Amino acid sequence: MRNAQVKKTLRNRLREINFLSRVWFFFKKVNSYKPSRQIKNVKVIKRGNYGNSFSFVPELLNAKPIVYSFGVGGDVSFDLALINEFNAEVYAFDPTPEVVNWVKENAGFSPNFHFYAYGLSDKDGSENFYMSQSDGAGWGTTIQGKNDKSVINVPMKRLITIIKELKHEYIDILKIDIEGSEFLVVPDILSSGVKFGQLCVEVHNRFYEDGDERIKSLISQLNNSGYYIASVSPNYEELTFIKK
Repeated sequence: MRNAQVKKTLRNRLREINFLSRVWFFFKKVNSYKPSRQIKNVKVIKRGNYGNSFSFVPELLNAKPIVYSFGVGGDVSFDLALINEFNAEVYAFDPTPEVVNWVKENAGFSPNFHFYAYGLSDKDGSENFYMSQSDGAGWGTTIQGKNDKSVINVPMKRLITIIKELKHEYIDILKIDIEGSEFLVVPDILSSGVKFGQLCVEVHNRFYEDGDERIKSLISQLNNSGYYIASVSPNYEELTFIKK
């Protein structure tokens, strides 16, 4: 009887902690920095399933666009839409073991879909990847957090290294959803001289205490390189940048 009471007390306590976490996250989002749209008079369309969708400007795409998609996460709806509608060649990357297995099990999305089992970083080599405890499907980040359930070592590469290996000179759409590492990776991309037309990035400023300053700095660096916001998602997490 006593064990049952203890378990019930623990469950109630966990519910309280979960509720308080949600309240904290809500107020943090309300008070966080909200980027605004800066470029007007461009036609932006959105593709991909809910939670995995990004906007882009179709008129800026070449006849056979080259798309780099970092962070597959078990959903390639955005990638397949670009393939089916624009005959894009999509090069997708993700080092997460669950995602690698999922891609293998669902092989044959399209001849235009090419998958590589490594991630994007600001340096070449292997890095610790902290697996989230909150997602049963499993997703990882190079940012260590309080809810990590395990740590693994995964291969990572810089974009300049990847584009040279794949022998591409220009990327039409660069999609980056890399769970907080974008604040290190995007500056490295800009300084390396990789040429790309559009950047679709999910920002994770909520991962950091100084997240608002990080996203302001990121936008400023992109602006200084000639890229300005063309689209902002309703939750202010998915941003699209194009050359002004």
